[in-house]
Amino acid sequence: MKFTWFHLMPYRWLPDDFRQKYHSVWVDLPNGLYDPEKGHDLYNEYLDQLEYAEQCGFDAIAVNEPGSSGGSGASACRRSCSGARRIASSRRRTRRSGRRT
Repeated sequence: MKFTWFHLMPYRWLPDDFRQKYHSVWVDLPNGLYDPEKGHDLYNEYLDQLEYAEQCGFDAIAVNEPGSSGGSGASACRRSCSGARRIASSRRRTRRSGRRT
């Protein structure tokens, strides 16, 4: 049996009234809700968590790649994969998951 550490990498600073004002976090989230400074810090925090998973000895580390959404901070595959290189060791393979549209 192999164990994978999977991280959705969600953006966690949505407004309190989000459910009343917006249809979905996955489909049509306005760019104006994103704070680049918070996003930068959060992304690095998530990479730290992925590094920790690698240090713990997980067989694989995976992040979601659903496209641009508030449900995943890993919205750009190139960015996610470059972050994964930061944590990949010679004994680990990196992979992304998601669906293509």
